[in-house]
Amino acid sequence: TTGAIADLTKAIELNGELWQYHDDRGMIYYHTRNHKEALKAFNSAVKYAADSGLQLFHRANLKIETGKPKPACKDLEESIALGYKEATEVFNLHCVVSEEAPKE
Repeated sequence: TTGAIADLTKAIELNGELWQYHDDRGMIYYHTRNHKEALKAFNSAVKYAADSGLQLFHRANLKIETGKPKPACKDLEESIALGYKEATEVFNLHCVVSEEAPKE
């Protein structure tokens, strides 16, 4: 893990505008539960990726896990709008409020 982060950090130093490097680093931090660094990496990925919903989806999952559902839903909406279909299921699970009347 440390080696992968070091490699991605070096890649970012060489070509920092390639969002995939930031997103990959964010995923490593996410899976090692370093949420602070994961958020920084995902924010950078979002900054450099104008036409991809993947990094928004990853950032949304992090926000959901860290108890920030409203900002997560905004990211999921944007991800869906960019055509990232996998975000729809998570959006429906965490962001759609059922309008059914409670059962008695």
